[in-house]
Amino acid sequence: MSKNHTFRKIVVATALIGTAMYVANEYLIKVATSKDLLKKDNGEYYSFKYGKVYYKVSGEGKPVLLIHDINESSSGMEWCRLEEELSKTNKVYTIDLLGCGRSDKPKLNYNSFLYVQLLNDFIRDVIGESTDIIATGKAVSPVIMSTKLREESVDRIILINPADLVELGDIPDRFSKIKKAIITCPIIGTFIYHMLHTNDCIFNTFINEYFSDSNADFSEVCDYYHESAHRDKSGSKYLYASLQGGSLNMNINHGIKVLDKDIIIISGEDYFESDYVPEEYAELNENIECISIMETSYLPQLEAPEKILDIIKEYWK
Repeated sequence: MSKNHTFRKIVVATALIGTAMYVANEYLIKVATSKDLLKKDNGEYYSFKYGKVYYKVSGEGKPVLLIHDINESSSGMEWCRLEEELSKTNKVYTIDLLGCGRSDKPKLNYNSFLYVQLLNDFIRDVIGESTDIIATGKAVSPVIMSTKLREESVDRIILINPADLVELGDIPDRFSKIKKAIITCPIIGTFIYHMLHTNDCIFNTFINEYFSDSNADFSEVCDYYHESAHRDKSGSKYLYASLQGGSLNMNINHGIKVLDKDIIIISGEDYFESDYVPEEYAELNENIECISIMETSYLPQLEAPEKILDIIKEYWK
C-alpha cells in the first residue's frame, strides 16, 4: 500500500471523526437547552466591558448580593431556595457571573482579576451603595480582593464552603496548561467538555459532593446546572478551560489577613474540606466566625436553606 493511499485514508478518517463530533456537539447542546429552564423574564442585564451580565432584583431593604460558585455549571439558580425568603427583609441582587448561566460567555481567559473588576463595577453602577455579600466556593477570591480594594462598598460577608487557600495559591503547571489548551480546541475540546458535563455527570456530582443526602430529590436542580453548562453553544467551556488551567487561582491570604470586616464562614459538615478549610481562614483573621451545618455538604443553601436563613437572622441583626 502506497504512502499516499495511507495518507488519504487518514485524512478521510479524521474528517469523518471530526464531522461526527461536530454533529454530536450540536445534538448535545440542543438536548441540554431544550427545556429553556433558565428564563430571563424577571431579570435585567448589566453592560460589563467584556459582555452582558444577567441579574435580578427582589425585595426592599438592606442590599445583599448573592454570588454563586465560579463553576461552568453554576448560575444564580444556586440561590433559588433562599432568595425569596431573604427578599422579605432585604433587597436581594442575584447575579449570573460572566461565563455562567444567562450571562454572556465570551471566548477569553477567565481569571480572578476579571471578576474583581466585575464585582466592583456592579456594586458601584447597579447597587449604588454598600452591600452585604453571600458567596460560594471559588467566588471567595474576587469577593475578598474586591472588598480589599474598595472596603467602603462591602459591609458584611458570608462565605459558604470557600475554596481551600492552599489550592488557590497553586501556580499553574505544564499539565494544567495542556488541559486548558485541549479544552479550548474548537471541535474535540467541545466534545470532551460535553462528555464531562452530561446530565449523569452532574447528577453524580450532586450525589457525591454537593448534597449530603444522596436520596434527596435534586433532579430538577441538576437540570438547571446541566442547561447552564451548555447555553450559548456551550460557551462556558472557556471558563472551564480557565479553571482547569489554574487561571482562577489567586493567593488571597494577605487580603484576608488585613480585611477589617465581619466575616462568617459556613461549611457543610459532610463536605470533605470542612475539617480544615475554615480553620485556614480563621487563623489569618480573628474576625472570622466559623459555623458548621450538620447533614449538609457543599451546597447547604440548596440542601438546607432554612438553616442558612437562621444563621443570617442570628448574625445579621
